[in-house]
Amino acid sequence: IIIAALLMRWVTQPLHRLALASERFTLDGKPEQIDETGPLEVRRAARAFNTMLDRIQTLVAVRTQALAAVSHDLRTPITRIRLRTDAVDDDMRERIESDLGEMESMISATLDFLRAGETKESFRQIDLASIIETIVDDYADQGRVIERSGETSATMQGRPLALKRAFNNIIQNAIKYADRASISI
Repeated sequence: IIIAALLMRWVTQPLHRLALASERFTLDGKPEQIDETGPLEVRRAARAFNTMLDRIQTLVAVRTQALAAVSHDLRTPITRIRLRTDAVDDDMRERIESDLGEMESMISATLDFLRAGETKESFRQIDLASIIETIVDDYADQGRVIERSGETSATMQGRPLALKRAFNNIIQNAIKYADRASISI
């Protein structure tokens, strides 16, 4: 019985270390490699785990570099457009500036999410009807007709940029695939 217990511990201890390393894994820091010890199959599992950690680390590094490039590439034309708004009337300039500011906020929020895996945009009290009204007005400026009915105010807790992006995508798809949109709040 003692020999069986020792053998069982010899087999299960590396599996226990593998399970702990899997549970502790995060993208925040350098992943902890585990010892490749124990029976053959356990050593193979540990080696596969360590290889997976290396691949994930490489993927995260490449993604971070790509995000930095995308961030720069997206912000450059926004800055050029902002500089060119001097040639338009004040009302149009304000609307363009507002759209550009919103685009920059969306880019920042998306990049923050991709970097950290979560958004930094906090939940706050918002008026969903106002967000949707803004989207409807933007499409009206483009000559699109969107039917809107229902409540004129709908307050809730939410992330305004994320909700605006989501509803804009839904409305955009409705227009793209059905040539119209009808919204009821």
